[in-house]
Amino acid sequence: MPSETPEAETATPDYVADSVMGDQPKRAQKISMGSNSKFSVTAGLSVSRDDNVFLTSPTAESNGKPISKTSDTIIALTPGVDYTFGQDSLAHGSVSYKNAITRYMDKSSPNVALSNAAADFGYDSGSTAVLGSASFQQLNQNNSTVAALGQQEIIRQDLLGLSASVEPHLTAKTSLKTGLNYTDLKYKTDGLIGSQDTEVPLKIYLEATPKVSVSAGVSYRRSTPQNDGSNAALKVGPSSKDWDYNIGARGNFTAKLSGEFSLDYRTRTVGTTPKERENLWGFNGNLQYEITPKTTSSLVFTRDFNIGALGQSLKNSSYALRFSSDPSPQWQLGAELSFRQAEYGPYAFRLNNTSTQLDRNDKTWDANVQATYLFRSWLSLTAGYTFRHNSSTLADAEYNDNILSLILGWQY
Repeated sequence: MPSETPEAETATPDYVADSVMGDQPKRAQKISMGSNSKFSVTAGLSVSRDDNVFLTSPTAESNGKPISKTSDTIIALTPGVDYTFGQDSLAHGSVSYKNAITRYMDKSSPNVALSNAAADFGYDSGSTAVLGSASFQQLNQNNSTVAALGQQEIIRQDLLGLSASVEPHLTAKTSLKTGLNYTDLKYKTDGLIGSQDTEVPLKIYLEATPKVSVSAGVSYRRSTPQNDGSNAALKVGPSSKDWDYNIGARGNFTAKLSGEFSLDYRTRTVGTTPKERENLWGFNGNLQYEITPKTTSSLVFTRDFNIGALGQSLKNSSYALRFSSDPSPQWQLGAELSFRQAEYGPYAFRLNNTSTQLDRNDKTWDANVQATYLFRSWLSLTAGYTFRHNSSTLADAEYNDNILSLILGWQY
């Protein structure tokens, strides 16, 4: 797993103060390039107000004096392009690029231009399924680990992700899935530790009923520390190695409930010392439930090892309950409630050979609601509100955060 970063489709550990605008409404018009491909030109203008940009705790002090919360208004203009192909073919995919030109009106952080590029590919012949994806994100993100130490800074980071899998059918009722997942996280701030993570999963599926398959698998993951090289005195090491043994199921469990889940037993070893070994009972899942033809819900949950921005080994448990509804042709509504618990353990990556352990356990609640109105098929306005609360055994890590946002989206 990458270091403490935003997880684009799961519960996020830290609010992304600046990121590239999200997808435009699904009914937006596109330029047809034949019956099997489409090209889109997009643009977005977002305005958000964050009342606690640095996630400052009410008890935070500097030189014996209280530190006040910092608020800011953040404006981003986001042009982009999107190309999709193969909607009616066995092979299909998409390529997109966006750039968010971001300004902090109250100067809480330097102005930036943030890029987001993504591509995906899929192929399914019935006997063999192939999936692949690649993404590159530039992010300005507030970080609760850093804020708890009194550092008031929005962290710039680059995140590269690559994923590929192949699943051939061995028999009429069994298939074998394997692949490669790779992430590369680089912080642009001295003293913070990024990582390169490589994971090789292997899972076998057995059809239990015509609509449900059970599974058993194992995966190996290696995490190697790195930084941007701006601090020559920063010495980190060694790498961590994780094993994951899992059983689970996937498919259409009822007429309205579908998805995949697993129960996992995970181990983590740092270096070659047997004492530096952790064990964890974990889980992973993504379930979708159709409440009505116009309203759907999903539950995403995971418990896994992670690595903090200072190199700590984390045990992360996260749950996200999401709702989306299209009550009319003009309105799209969404809501999410998420919970994340981060248990800080020994250092997976040792900073300057330190052995100091931070005794800390954080619990974070996030609530988000948003509403989109479609003026035309190509023009929309989205209003959103996010509330975050973090409680911690470390007093200076506790905070509340409120974010109001408006997004004007255009697509042709």
